[in-house]
Amino acid sequence: MEDTRQMVSIFSDVRDDGEFSRLYESYLGAFGTLHRRAWDYFDRYFRALLSPGAGEERYSIQRAMDTYLTLHMPSGSRRRDLTLIQRMLKQGWPNATKLKNICARREDVPRKLLLLLYLVTENVVDGSYDELDEDYLSPEELFEEHWWRVNLMLQDCGMPTLDPRNAYDWLVLYSLNSALRQDEAMGERMEAVLAVLFPEERGETI
Repeated sequence: MEDTRQMVSIFSDVRDDGEFSRLYESYLGAFGTLHRRAWDYFDRYFRALLSPGAGEERYSIQRAMDTYLTLHMPSGSRRRDLTLIQRMLKQGWPNATKLKNICARREDVPRKLLLLLYLVTENVVDGSYDELDEDYLSPEELFEEHWWRVNLMLQDCGMPTLDPRNAYDWLVLYSLNSALRQDEAMGERMEAVLAVLFPEERGETI
């Protein structure tokens, strides 16, 4: 995270294209570090989805996509009949092909995917102790802790922190908030909203 802050500080004072080009070349290696950090987060979360439990068959990338990451988001690239909010949420939504390319390191890990993986795994990827499992934490405290952890992850990858003015970020924040529906997982809360925004009765594949 300290690397990210330093880089933001350095580039915030750029005033012309020449200075930007010079700094870009000087810090090109640091950009690679941020990409690797994003991939490390992706790998940790996605491996948890591919291995659902001890003794269970390992999921294929397609099965993991269909099981955990679709969340009622319609497939296909057609956007003609979508509202502005629908287009903003659907843009960049992952599919199995993108996941395969990311696993093979042919594509970078996008911010939207990292946030989606955090939600569907609830940042639980191993059996180690986590204070978030304790009953004494209120829903408000849980929400604030998850918000802090998500922003820490984004900063560590050189990505913008959560912004409620962004449609997708608002949906992420809603999904993080267990005070609304404590009996639902984060991914279920996101899916419930998407089911309303993309109703099946549209009668077409978008």
